[in-house]
Amino acid sequence: MKISEAALICAVLATSPGMAQKGDGAAQKDKKETTGKPTEPPSGTGKVHVISQKDKKFNIDKIKVKAGDKIQFKNDEKDMTHNVFSLSPNNTFDIQVQEPGGSSTVEFKTKGVTEVECAIHPNMKLKVEVE
Repeated sequence: MKISEAALICAVLATSPGMAQKGDGAAQKDKKETTGKPTEPPSGTGKVHVISQKDKKFNIDKIKVKAGDKIQFKNDEKDMTHNVFSLSPNNTFDIQVQEPGGSSTVEFKTKGVTEVECAIHPNMKLKVEVE
């Protein structure tokens, strides 16, 4: 490869969407935040809140979100399935069987309180207050 071709490839990589420059000049893909803090989804509408399922419980028992926000339910169990659902009339959903390590995202569109449960583990409860 000629030096001019290498320079062109570096220039293309440096200006491509989804690429970020590190201090050493090497281009790397941007990483999404997965710490449980709200993050902007690609569409830019609402935030994504991450809720973990482990030891037959949600990592929190209540959360406030804005209408249009999403919750990503992550099954952090090693050998246990979950089935997260809500029969609340304002935000009804059923994720179905969620295998260990799986995740599913649900958008909360309607204001009000949404009661979330697990069909397999009846003591798993989460209250989502949609503002």
